[in-house]
Amino acid sequence: MSHGWWRRNRLALPAMVLALGALAWPASEPAREQWWPNGEHVVHSPGADGWAAVDGIELRLAEFGPAEAPGPDDPLPAGHTVWRAEIEGTPATQSVDCDTELEDTEGSRYGDDSRHLPLFDDDTFGLTCGGPEPGGVVYFMLPDDREPSAVRVRSIGTLPDYWLLPTG
Repeated sequence: MSHGWWRRNRLALPAMVLALGALAWPASEPAREQWWPNGEHVVHSPGADGWAAVDGIELRLAEFGPAEAPGPDDPLPAGHTVWRAEIEGTPATQSVDCDTELEDTEGSRYGDDSRHLPLFDDDTFGLTCGGPEPGGVVYFMLPDDREPSAVRVRSIGTLPDYWLLPTG
């Protein structure tokens, strides 16, 4: 493209970019309307008392540490550490379904549903957010070279708000 081509089109090129943006804006409205309410955007970390509250549901990380292998027939996978998180909650009038992830210091997240997790015989396995008996225990598996940072708890019913419970 010669210098003359750029000179002839110097006004048309920015006008074309603006026209494309104007055409795309109405088409992106459904995506823009769903982005905020369906994403994790507002973090709620524990206060000085150790509790984090979202919509009247309070949670705290009661215990966190490496989990022991459940038995010789179900060893922990090589090169990985299984972490056990015990989460407590205060009774609330509403109960919501919630799920958890373990976030490492680099921002990667690990779910509590890995098919490689050994089977733990734990009566309190699973997490209940709110309701008359909130709390529970969840397990996560991380590679040995990753350091856990926080447990993220979210519920579809409380988005865009979520709990972030530091592990240290």
